[in-house]
Amino acid sequence: MNKSIILFKLSKDTIDTKKIVDEVVQKPILISGLIYGLSSEDKRVKYRCAKILKLLSEKYPKMLQEHIDLFIKLLETDNTILKWNAILILGNLAKVDTENKINKVLVTFYGLLNAGVMITANNTIISLGKIAEAKPELRGNITLEFLNIEKYQYDTKECNNIAVGQVVMAISSYFPLLEGYKEEVIQFVKRQLNNMRNATQKKAENFLKKYNIHNTCT
Repeated sequence: MNKSIILFKLSKDTIDTKKIVDEVVQKPILISGLIYGLSSEDKRVKYRCAKILKLLSEKYPKMLQEHIDLFIKLLETDNTILKWNAILILGNLAKVDTENKINKVLVTFYGLLNAGVMITANNTIISLGKIAEAKPELRGNITLEFLNIEKYQYDTKECNNIAVGQVVMAISSYFPLLEGYKEEVIQFVKRQLNNMRNATQKKAENFLKKYNIHNTCT
């Protein structure tokens, strides 16, 4: 019954996403309906379920803790929209991953980062930044992977520059917590002061200003 109720609401032409999220928070049993809906043949229902689960993971990660395995499995799906949502959800769930399940699929994340698809890469960067923030034992490894971003190939050079800017922002979120590789990060950020993309240059400038680092390129 609960599955039917939530899926019926999500099948309507227009929905109040916030209201549905609030309802699920009040009735966690409805989560099973959202999980079930990820396999719906109705794309509208499928993607709305994914969106609501992502919103829940941002504010109420504990509610989805028991479903980490499912989202890890979705990293391998051919459905890019479900994959992108799963990537972001797992980043949000890193803080409640008490069994370190995400640790075991870090190589999968690295593959997504270097798969040549900018949107996939950007979502992966956001997620890896949150994982690094939540998991000290992975921080150094993730940082080293981030520092390889300049070498990765995307559709265009502009796509690469966008991904580089996203990495600057991701590292900025946990830089004070980083033990080791700080000098490598600083040099990486300083190189972006000459990046061809103005927005990436600005991100580099903001990073250096935030951490009171002299912004002369070396």
